[in-house]
Amino acid sequence: MNRLLRLLNLRRSEVPRLSLAALVFLLVAVNDAIVKSVAAAVFNVRADVERLPEMYTWIAVVFSAAMLLLSWLTNRFQRQRLLFGLLGFLGAVLLFNTLVLWAENRQLVDLAGSGFYPFLFVSSEIARNLAGFQVWIAAGGICYASRAKVLFPLLAASTTLGDIAGGFLVRLLGAALLSHRCTASP
Repeated sequence: MNRLLRLLNLRRSEVPRLSLAALVFLLVAVNDAIVKSVAAAVFNVRADVERLPEMYTWIAVVFSAAMLLLSWLTNRFQRQRLLFGLLGFLGAVLLFNTLVLWAENRQLVDLAGSGFYPFLFVSSEIARNLAGFQVWIAAGGICYASRAKVLFPLLAASTTLGDIAGGFLVRLLGAALLSHRCTASP
């Protein structure tokens, strides 16, 4: 263990905090891969690939507005309260999207022509980007500036592993949930 700590230039007292942060980064990256894959698949099948440029324009506009709002809110709320509030809001948006898709799958609602699929795609992309952004802000809050050059690369490595694991998980879930795959006609 001491050899590994020396190799990574870590202090023993940093291991618990780094382990928890690395786990959070890994899980956010796994979630990121799943949300991106599902939102893109549903949008491409149900709304049409031709609308992607319009969707990316909306993502840029909404994300810019969200960053301006976050900048303004940063001076009005404590960091911890802002982070938890934002992540709670993002979780609620993703839960809403999930429930609407579930209701459509159960044929409780008909979403054809409703405009929900563009909302699903844009809101999912915004939630993904803001969650990743907030995790790095939290990392800045738990790492001393003098140790960031050692700890941040390890957190970035955890994120990369999460992206890879998320990709494999999407593939496994896709195979396991074959009956729930999107088709052109619901």
